Amino acid sequence: MSSLSALAGVCYGHPGHNEMTTGVRVRAATECDISDLAYVLMSASGGVMEAIYDEAMPGQGAKRVIERLFSRVGASTALANCWIAEYEGQVVGGLNAFSLALFDAEPPNPWLRADRHSLLTPFRALFNDVGCDEAYYVRAVAVYSKFRGLGVGNALMAQAHNDTRINRFSRTCLAVFADNTLAVEFYRRLGYTEVARHPAPMHRLMRYQGDTLLLVREL
Repeated sequence: MSSLSALAGVCYGHPGHNEMTTGVRVRAATECDISDLAYVLMSASGGVMEAIYDEAMPGQGAKRVIERLFSRVGASTALANCWIAEYEGQVVGGLNAFSLALFDAEPPNPWLRADRHSLLTPFRALFNDVGCDEAYYVRAVAVYSKFRGLGVGNALMAQAHNDTRINRFSRTCLAVFADNTLAVEFYRRLGYTEVARHPAPMHRLMRYQGDTLLLVREL
């Protein structure tokens, strides 16, 4: 899975289901999509999710722990905040996005160990620097590699932008690694601009070093 993010041409119809002229369909996620959503978070995070949840549960790999996050009602990873892209009946990518205010109401995470909180500090610093607390936040968007070039990333981001409008936010924001140049260029083409940056966390499982950028798109 290739990551566009931690990733128009859409004809908007029913809020739970969008179609692109390329045949890409974006729909609300269900329990059947949890394995794909775990890959979305892992791919988009550039190793952050693996670093946070590595050895969080004895005998369980990071992916199995991350899958459990989607069962937390009221959490930012709840299925209500996730979307799936399909092409010709196959899952080809996914999206996790929500109001930033949800972070303040996040239920306790039993799998987040105290010694892993430091991995989240750089991301919190980004938002603290600019006071970006009233915005729609795209935490993760990713597309399976063999389905790149079909407009999947555009369809998922169009869903996020539509949700931004529906929820009456004035801007959409996201964090991306500066070293992930393809993702940075993708977001710039969609109208995102850099408003803050902070050194990325350091860990052996991280796939990117350097800075983490906060990008914002105004409606």
